[in-house]
Amino acid sequence: MATAPGYTPTDRTTARRKPERASYDPALVHAILDEALVAHLAVLLDGAPRVLPTTFARIDESVYVHGSLANRTFR
Repeated sequence: MATAPGYTPTDRTTARRKPERASYDPALVHAILDEALVAHLAVLLDGAPRVLPTTFARIDESVYVHGSLANRTFR
């Protein structure tokens, strides 16, 4: 699979199930992020997984997640 410059798959980011559906093209990744309204942020708290739906925004190559530092998910 050819990859676009800037997004080279690693062991942690390589699609293993249906890899033909994966894309590492920055323009496509940006388009998907820009269209989404909600992100599902997954973290491990006290040894258990937690998923928090939250709003987010992408600016260039950074993704900003809405939340409060009072919420331990963001600490």
